[in-house]
Amino acid sequence: SNSSSQRHCNDAMHIFDALPADKKDITMIGAMMKCYVNHDRCALAIALYRKYDGSRQQPQHNDVTNTTFLKACINGDHYEDGIQLIKRYSEQQHHHHHHHLPLHQHSIEFLNTCIEFCGHFGDCEYGRHVDDAVQIFESLPTHKKDIISVGALMKCYVDNARHCDAIALYEYYDDAAIQHSC
Repeated sequence: SNSSSQRHCNDAMHIFDALPADKKDITMIGAMMKCYVNHDRCALAIALYRKYDGSRQQPQHNDVTNTTFLKACINGDHYEDGIQLIKRYSEQQHHHHHHHLPLHQHSIEFLNTCIEFCGHFGDCEYGRHVDDAVQIFESLPTHKKDIISVGALMKCYVDNARHCDAIALYEYYDDAAIQHSC
């Protein structure tokens, strides 16, 4: 039931809060964020991410926490937070900051979630995010693209009334699949 599920989330929160600071590593932070996202407490996931973002003695965020953060932004409609994260990683593609990977070197889960984020917010007053989604998709090395990447971009097209693009993408990958099976 929903109330027992909320109770489990509260239990997890109490356990997490009781942990000494040095035990709150990035895995624990990621697990707590995931618990919040899974229980529709996106604002709490975002707040937790922010609390551990930046300071020297704190663990650095990784693809797992970044992915969970973006999912919280999608589910909670937090455009500004999510787009800042994506921009930070897109800009690094051009400047190769010392401790950050270029965008295409991140996990496929993170990159697929970036595509999903762009599709969710679509082309709005703030930007042409369908084009951003296409750019992220096209920057993926071929060996990294998976069915979820294709599905995320197709959903992005459909949700933003670019049906011909969705069909073309489907047909391209459908043909590719047919050729591989013969």
